[in-house]
Order: sequence, then structure tokens, then C-alpha cells
Amino acid sequence: MKIHICGIYGCGKSTLAKILSKKLDISCYLLDDIKYKVKYTEIRSVEGGIEKVRDICKNSSWITEGIWTNYAKEAFKKSDIIIFMQTPKIICCFRILKRFFLRKKEKGDTLIGALKLIKKVYKYHSKDETVSEKAHKEIINKYKKTTINN
Repeated sequence: MKIHICGIYGCGKSTLAKILSKKLDISCYLLDDIKYKVKYTEIRSVEGGIEKVRDICKNSSWITEGIWTNYAKEAFKKSDIIIFMQTPKIICCFRILKRFFLRKKEKGDTLIGALKLIKKVYKYHSKDETVSEKAHKEIINKYKKTTINN
């Protein structure tokens, strides 16, 4: 089984991916780990990220999750199921702040970084950008896959 999970920051993509990975015994790949050579600091080239996703998609089963449509086109194309997380903005914002307070010491997250993510949550729903609700809906419709909306 090949599953891709998409949605905005704080919507629950990573949590759901890890739960499904454990229950289905399928490897899980987080697109943040592919985008960044060094977590949240050194960004991999888009071409390098696309190549990594292509390699993942060659496997017989996988779960990928992330917001990045430019890296994930192959995952959208090759997946059997797409799960589109449409969590209310207020819940996403709460989760972003909660995550910041729970892991700020271990991962070096900053309050400014958390506030930037909250700003992106609001842009995701209202702006026509590469990373937006509209962009996710367009790519999902392009590949006509079995889609689960929460």
C-alpha cells in the first residue's frame, strides 16, 4: 500500500503517518526530513528532494507525509490513497504552540519560528501560493486517487 498524507502545519500529518506506519508495518517518510539536509537549517535542492521522493516511491509500500507539493508530486502520482488533512486553523495553531512548548529544549525550536508557522497556517487557507489549500486540492484532483478528507 502506498499512502501520501498532506495538509498544513499542525494538522496531524506526522502523528497520523506514524500511527499508520506502526499499525500497517509500512515505512514512513517525513518530507521535512527530505527537504532539510540539516533539520530546519540547511535546505536540500528541490531536485535533490524530488530524487529522494522518487527513490521512496520505487518501493512496494510506503507512507509519505508533508506540506511540500514541489517535492511530493511523485508521491501524489504513485500513491494508492491520499489523505488530505483539513484541520481547523485554530486547532493547527494550538498544536504548533503546544509542540513548541513541549520540544523547544530538545530541538531548539523558537517562539518566532512557531509564530511564523501560525502565520503560514492563515496564508495556506487564503493565499494562492505553491504551498496552499488550493495547490493541494489541484494536485489531488490531477491524479484522481482515492482521497480521504478528515
